Amino acid sequence: MKEFFQSLNLDLPGLEAVREAKDAQAASEALATYMKARQKPKPIVAEKGTARDVTLADQVLEHVFTFVGCKPFKLPERIAWNEDPYDYDQWAIALNRHSHWVTLARAYAATADEKYAREFVSQLLSWIEAMPVPIGRGFAEGVSDLPGRTALTLDAGIRMGQTWFPAYYAFLHSPSFTTEAHVAMLKSFRDHALYLMEPAHFRTGGNWAAMEAYGLFRIGVMLPEFKDAALWRDTALARLRGEMDAQVYPDGAQVELTPGYHHVSLGNFLWAADVARENDVPIPADYMARLEPMFDYYARLWMPHGQAPALNDSGWHPAVRVLQDGLKHFPGRDDFRFLVSGGKEGAPPTYTSCFFPYAGWAVMRTGWTKADKYLLFDVGPFGAGHQHEDKLHIILHAFGKTILTEPGNYSYDRSAWRAYVLSTRGHNTVMVDGQEQHRRAVRGTWVTKERVSPTDDGLPTDEKRRIRLSVGGSLSVGERSPTRWLTRADFDFAEGTYADGYGPKNDRTVTHRRQVLFVKPFGVPWLATAVHRQGDALQNQTDYWIVVDVLEPSDQAEHRYDALFHLDAESVSIEPTEPPGAEKPVPKLGTGFWIATCDPGKGNLALVPLAPGMAAEIVKGQEKPVVQGWLPTGRHNELRPIPTVALTKRGAGRTVMAYALVPFGPDARCPVT
Repeated sequence: MKEFFQSLNLDLPGLEAVREAKDAQAASEALATYMKARQKPKPIVAEKGTARDVTLADQVLEHVFTFVGCKPFKLPERIAWNEDPYDYDQWAIALNRHSHWVTLARAYAATADEKYAREFVSQLLSWIEAMPVPIGRGFAEGVSDLPGRTALTLDAGIRMGQTWFPAYYAFLHSPSFTTEAHVAMLKSFRDHALYLMEPAHFRTGGNWAAMEAYGLFRIGVMLPEFKDAALWRDTALARLRGEMDAQVYPDGAQVELTPGYHHVSLGNFLWAADVARENDVPIPADYMARLEPMFDYYARLWMPHGQAPALNDSGWHPAVRVLQDGLKHFPGRDDFRFLVSGGKEGAPPTYTSCFFPYAGWAVMRTGWTKADKYLLFDVGPFGAGHQHEDKLHIILHAFGKTILTEPGNYSYDRSAWRAYVLSTRGHNTVMVDGQEQHRRAVRGTWVTKERVSPTDDGLPTDEKRRIRLSVGGSLSVGERSPTRWLTRADFDFAEGTYADGYGPKNDRTVTHRRQVLFVKPFGVPWLATAVHRQGDALQNQTDYWIVVDVLEPSDQAEHRYDALFHLDAESVSIEPTEPPGAEKPVPKLGTGFWIATCDPGKGNLALVPLAPGMAAEIVKGQEKPVVQGWLPTGRHNELRPIPTVALTKRGAGRTVMAYALVPFGPDARCPVT
């Protein structure tokens, strides 16, 4: 306790009684009195809880906890802080982040019932006494490390940045918040600051760093009574500004390449700016300007239903909510205003399709309304964290629905389902000889220091006129380069290459090159004929995509290639290519079939093979021999079956697979009966 009081700046006005106290108890009481009376920094006003908050708080009183999508679980009267009732590390980790203390705080603000304060104090003292503890198979929680364990440094940042200060201010004047509890919490604030100051506990280059730095910053700003508060604050602010360079590409994308974790970093950067502004703490002159591209990222990724795609370990992220926040900080952004208002205010973005030259995402869209069509094509690096083995993956949204979908996130466990979500076979790309991509073993693919395309549009000027489509199965755009991008009024074109190996040994025998051509408007009459039945054209069809996969081995052996298409649909059928009653002969495509989803009243997709020699298989809800045909629901350990099409081709030497992706709307007659 002596060390704690020595760490305070007792020369500050108001701390005279602490300085002159005869013993630790008197000093503690004087300090608690001072903290309750001070008006700076700006106090955090407790948010009054809703009826639901009160209900949840009552569950916390019974030690019934609901975390990370798991069902509610009741712990004993004495909480063991490494409880793991679901054999799922993330549950125990969530318990130690103390979001439920904020729930207690909201219930207390709404009711003034001391039972919530008493429970908070009991848990606070219990937690401080118990720490540190081992969690699961490899983690340590607390404000000190355990040998052989990974310190959860981000949780120290989360507690300091998000949960402890709201709880502290909510219960500050409660008679249940005793002097003992008050000083214990202040001491633990300091322990957290010392812990977060350690260079080993600052993990640069990812969302952890943003949370760790913001947590340290908040302690430094909110507790200036500590001698080292200015050092904590300034160190944290320098780290935050440095992370904007270390983990944000020039195109605005955070290096983990997940819209969800991008928002984690953005949110912590922004919260620090808000705390600084409220308490007259200067920040670097360019601090806010560096955040604008991180908001713009969500405008460029924007899907017709107002979400960002579930790339890597991200769910379908609410881009509309992020841009609402962005508009508060950048009120001059009329494009943000247009998007969040559904086109009622502001002005639409000046572009339609776009490319992220560092993240490597080609976004092809018809416009900015809910009825517009959208495709994302991933040609970028692996990502600094939370990665999936999914290069050259595509997502397609049309007529209000994401039809060609993406597994997104799943529980961070060690299950076959988690492995599936991370895998190539869980995505819309190509497997080689039954093997999956394996960039995780090639660290050089994780982060790029250069643009992934050579020019703004990815094509040298003399190549821009040389794009041509061959129905026989190839796209040519002059000389090859790893990544190219071009957008025009009548088409978009993107190309990417995967050459980093397949399988556990990273076999690099085969290189996969994928090209995507977006034709706008519909301009190939024979294809229109190929995707209707008995003369009933898909009358509202205006746009479609051609996807070409070129597989080039360095040997002469035969290889097997499986192009996968995960379709969020009730049913998928295979139909013959030749439709009865066609006005003109349909070119021989060589496959003899085409595939379509059929969801009455919803958007649908026709998948038309264009190259010869492909066979099709539809899998839905398969568990053996491998997991295939599932989509996570967003809840813990829960997936639902979806049809997945595998188009397979075998060949030696250069092999081409090509397909048309033709979305059609709910008002069009389903071409599959």
